[in-house]
Amino acid sequence: MPVTQDVETSLMQPNERLASSILPRKTWNSADQSLYQPVNLYRVPLEEARDMLLKAISSRSATTTATVNKHSSIAAK
Repeated sequence: MPVTQDVETSLMQPNERLASSILPRKTWNSADQSLYQPVNLYRVPLEEARDMLLKAISSRSATTTATVNKHSSIAAK
């Protein structure tokens, strides 16, 4: 068995053990997707990694802004 297959197999083992702790795919936001989707976080192409980072930051920022706006409108009443 080539070394790369051993590495890929060993990388998949933690994923299989942690599968019950990972949120269902249909509930993922951009940050979850960037964490759970890549098989190997160290082998994501640079451009794809940058896109995932931007989406994760943007979605988190939008969520935070919406929450702040909601609380601000409640406090103003």
